[in-house]
Amino acid sequence: MRETILVASTLNASELIRSMALRRKNLFAFRVMSPGKLAETALIRCGKLPTQRRIQPDEQSFLLYRIMLDVSGFFAGISSLQDANNLTNAINGMRLRLEADEAGGLHRALPQGEFPDKNKALLDVYDRYIAKLQQDGLMDDIGLIRCALADAGALDAELVLLREFPPAPLEQALVSHLSGGRFRTVSLQEQAAPQAEGNAGSRSDIPLRDPWQGNHPAHNRLATKRNHRKSAASEWNSKLESDIQNGTTVGTTVGTTVGTTVGTTAVPERSQFQHEWFQNGT
Repeated sequence: MRETILVASTLNASELIRSMALRRKNLFAFRVMSPGKLAETALIRCGKLPTQRRIQPDEQSFLLYRIMLDVSGFFAGISSLQDANNLTNAINGMRLRLEADEAGGLHRALPQGEFPDKNKALLDVYDRYIAKLQQDGLMDDIGLIRCALADAGALDAELVLLREFPPAPLEQALVSHLSGGRFRTVSLQEQAAPQAEGNAGSRSDIPLRDPWQGNHPAHNRLATKRNHRKSAASEWNSKLESDIQNGTTVGTTVGTTVGTTVGTTAVPERSQFQHEWFQNGT
């Protein structure tokens, strides 16, 4: 049987597979991967995996946090890792919209915004982050995707995208490249539907448990965690995350959006504990 790989970012893979199993969906040779994991798998199978170590999303946020603490001026008042996480999502969102010449595209687009000074600080953080990755022999998921686009060949697998989780341009380019342009886009209900043959006693009446619906246990646990960790006075973070989720494109719009969001709301100073903790390098 040919392998099937469902590709989606921000998807709770365990809950999706659980729901599909409850509906008697055949899950043999079925996998769920993020675009970064798909890129890594393709590079492993063709024997061209980079020597750099892949960093996880939480490591990326922490690395950017340490960089922002070292940048004087605009980011001097950054207050928490949650603030850094939101900014990480914004930077990644812009990078994923550029299929080629990532650094050049960002440096051309952001200075055209309404707040060039703020966007200049954002570019400074980005440049330091890329330099730190190269210095420490690290690579994030976006770097892996670009390596797979350059070096990996097509996979002997069926690649599937979900309509509910539309990919960014760079992610879709990866799926198209690794599938030879032959991939499917389906809905959650279509993907979870039991097969026509051999389904005696299939529980097709069980509703699909969407991992991101408000009444879902996984969503409630995640919401509780986020509310517990959220910084008290970080309104600009939610605005910035919303802009990226709503499909802000790279160009003058991105420069204006990032500058406006970051530049109009006061950022609280970090606590004395945070200051001492990071100064001591623990």
